[in-house]
Amino acid sequence: MNDTAPVAAPVMEPVGELSDVITKEFWSEQATVLFSSLADAALTAAKAAVVLIIAWIVIKIICWILGRALDRSKVEEPARGFVVSTVKSFLWIIAVLQMLELVDVPMLSATALTTALAFAVGIALGDMATNTLGGLVLMSYKPFKVGEVITGGGVTGKVAEILLDRTILMTPDNRRAIVPNGKLASDSLVNFTRSGKRRVDMVIGVGYDVNLSDAKRVLEKVCKHHKLVLKDPKPTIEVTELGDNSVNFAVRPHVESADYWTVFFDVQQAAKIALDEAGMNIPFPQRDVHLFKHGSLAEENKDEENKEEEEEEEEEEEEEKESSEEEEEEEESSEEEEEESSEEEEEESSEEEEEETSEEEEETSEEEEEESSEEEEEEKEGSEETTKEEEEEKESSEEEEEESSEEEEEEEEEEESEEEEESEEEVVEEKKEKKKSSHKHHHKSKSKSKSKK
Repeated sequence: MNDTAPVAAPVMEPVGELSDVITKEFWSEQATVLFSSLADAALTAAKAAVVLIIAWIVIKIICWILGRALDRSKVEEPARGFVVSTVKSFLWIIAVLQMLELVDVPMLSATALTTALAFAVGIALGDMATNTLGGLVLMSYKPFKVGEVITGGGVTGKVAEILLDRTILMTPDNRRAIVPNGKLASDSLVNFTRSGKRRVDMVIGVGYDVNLSDAKRVLEKVCKHHKLVLKDPKPTIEVTELGDNSVNFAVRPHVESADYWTVFFDVQQAAKIALDEAGMNIPFPQRDVHLFKHGSLAEENKDEENKEEEEEEEEEEEEEKESSEEEEEEEESSEEEEEESSEEEEEESSEEEEEETSEEEEETSEEEEEESSEEEEEEKEGSEETTKEEEEEKESSEEEEEESSEEEEEEEEEEESEEEEESEEEVVEEKKEKKKSSHKHHHKSKSKSKSKK
């Protein structure tokens, strides 16, 4: 907090004229207010600078002490730099927060902003943080060093470089593999060179006719005469398996880690040469095949083959016959269906003709009636010149004739409708009979085909 409070500006009372306001006293008061505010700002800036200078000195001392302590504990250089930089960043955050408090900045908003930034950075750099922490774990526990051969993260190779977030391996075929430290720290890891000695596991087989003690003696000599094979512990040479084609010896000498592959190749080559010189064969997979010749059996086999061929030919002929019969039946059925369809078409055409003839007859009868009516009208016109009595008689006769003609027309229409109904019934009965006959014929053809099959 500031020791001196800012001087409050004097309260000015309203004055009627501007010349009464702008006076020497007014300017002197404004100058004092300005100088006091500048003095307060300079004082707070000086305090902030002092805090930062002190913080810089303290952080330098703490980082120097921490670096010396890590050097004495023999921590790797990447891990040492990471720890020092992390502590340095944390101390600077504390110093800045103290400086903001002196400048009267609200601490609640500053801490909230710092927390939000830290959370966002942690989410965005999650994998990098995991690998970095894994690197710190590896550098602190030191499960491997540069130059050692390891298997980790699915890769086998020689450690070329250890960084804070990744480790670089050189594979046996001289490929450069980069493995994240998070994976190496969390998965299983195998170090082939840390112990300094390794056992070479080999399997060498000899034939079943070879004396096992002699073969064991030869293999022991091969291991003893090799310069890189260690005498302590002694090589292990024992029978490990009675295989299908050979008796297998487990040959297991101990060597320095750097000589592993040299001994692996040299011992197998020397063992082959020594066994050949001693007359002991190294077998390979083989099989004995025995052939027996019998004349009677060969003839019987030929006869059986000929019979089988004849039976196959007969079966093929029968199948061909059956297929031809089926094709004939299909053709017959298709012909019958065509005939039925043609008959149905003929029936439909006959029905249409009958309907047309009936329509024509009706039209002719109507025309005749119209003509008769016209003639009657003409007669009526000619008879108008006669007397009224004749007209009445004619009218009565005409009415009688009209009634009689109407009765005749009705009778004719009834007779025509009855004839049409009878003709339609006959056509329907004929269709039913034809369908029945066609169904019977179809059933007969199916039964015939089944009997033939």
